[in-house]
Amino acid sequence: MNLGSGTGTTLYSVLMLLNGALMSLFLQTNLKRSANTIERMAVHDIMTGMLNRRGYMKKAPIELEAAKQKGKVFALLSADMDHMKDINDQYGHLMGDEAICRMGRALEGLSCYGITPVHISGDEFLAYGIVKNYNEAEKLIQYVNDALIKINREEPWICDISASLGVFAAVPKEGETLDMFMTNADRAMYEDKNNS
Repeated sequence: MNLGSGTGTTLYSVLMLLNGALMSLFLQTNLKRSANTIERMAVHDIMTGMLNRRGYMKKAPIELEAAKQKGKVFALLSADMDHMKDINDQYGHLMGDEAICRMGRALEGLSCYGITPVHISGDEFLAYGIVKNYNEAEKLIQYVNDALIKINREEPWICDISASLGVFAAVPKEGETLDMFMTNADRAMYEDKNNS
């Protein structure tokens, strides 16, 4: 079969264009995948998989604004692990990391209630979200305490994990910021720490 003169060159050119288009598509797909991975790593804590401080600062204001617009109760829970320095000093930082992961697991269950857990840094955690009412916000503390008791009972370790907890909840008013919620939740948490 004779395709005529020049057909080989034309076919080669078409194949090269097709190859270039496929290579470009492949690179774009991988670039998007890599960008998504980098974005996820930038806003999530490597150790716990939770949002980190950066993720919190990016996402929590959106939730606060939604609560404000809808007239809903926004809750912020502050958690500070107890005796972390003792764990690190006695057993080393790898055991301290394990303690942090255990605390993270206790907070992860809040996701079922639409509450987002956050590993702020070291032994400090937060959780935030919209709740039905103030009573539901207060129950977040009991939920975390119960989760810690369950982890300590079902997964015995070098020591029990505990935390001081505080929650602040309100329907956000105009001008009220995430920082105000965090300050009030921290105040309640330190009150709990001083009482234990």
